[in-house]
Amino acid sequence: MVSMLEAERLCCLVSSINAADHSGARVAVSPSVVSSRCEEKDMFKNLLSVALGVLLLGMTTPVPSSAQSPTANDPQADIIKAKVTRLGMGRQARVEVKLKDNTRLKGYIGQIAEDGFALVDPKHGTVTPVPYAKVQQIKNTNRSGWYALLLVPAVVGGLMAVVALSLRGS
Repeated sequence: MVSMLEAERLCCLVSSINAADHSGARVAVSPSVVSSRCEEKDMFKNLLSVALGVLLLGMTTPVPSSAQSPTANDPQADIIKAKVTRLGMGRQARVEVKLKDNTRLKGYIGQIAEDGFALVDPKHGTVTPVPYAKVQQIKNTNRSGWYALLLVPAVVGGLMAVVALSLRGS
């Protein structure tokens, strides 16, 4: 039984022997010319196989995308993430967010994730996912701390004024 490679070389040999010049007369071809032509065909096939293999490998190899971890490269996103984490979640964590496209969002932080947070609009109850990489600025709008700081001195000052006015008449 003849292998595929041997059959191809035999075919190459026969075609080289039957080669004709321009006048139509048969030309005798030396065996070294026949073997060099067969080797050229083999090298071309090997080169073509390697090139196709490289192209196929290039098409199947995954290309890393730029959207995998936006917070890894952006220090602003890390600052925003730390601020959101410090503020916490719930209705007491009311914020105003300014995005990099100058959109302003108001609400409270409903959920904190690795790559962003969820902003809940208390009027409509809508939840908006906000990635840290798109936030330009975040402000704490929870006034309960300020009200407590201002309310205590105001009440004490009011009581002192009432006592002073009541003692003034006596």
